[in-house]
Amino acid sequence: MTSQLGRVRARAKEEEHRRQLLRRARLTEMLVIKALNALAQRGRDPRADVVAGEALRDLSGVEDVSLKEAVRLCRGEVDAAEFKRLRALACPQSALTSTESDHKGR
Repeated sequence: MTSQLGRVRARAKEEEHRRQLLRRARLTEMLVIKALNALAQRGRDPRADVVAGEALRDLSGVEDVSLKEAVRLCRGEVDAAEFKRLRALACPQSALTSTESDHKGR
């Protein structure tokens, strides 16, 4: 009975691990699609670079995808330098607001 319980627990743990991997893969795919769609909107949407940067920031920061892997996932639409530039554009609004208010107060 103990070995059967151990197998059931091991199987449940494996299934949970698979679910986590699938969740991460789906989220990664959604972020890449969001970035590529935003890049396709350049010239039509003034916020396109910011939206792409937000997706790339989440891809590298939240999902912990390496720069090299993120560039590969974007299929040549961005290189490493452009990736870094777009990611820098996506800094949180609160940081921009506090920086602007610091400059106004001086």
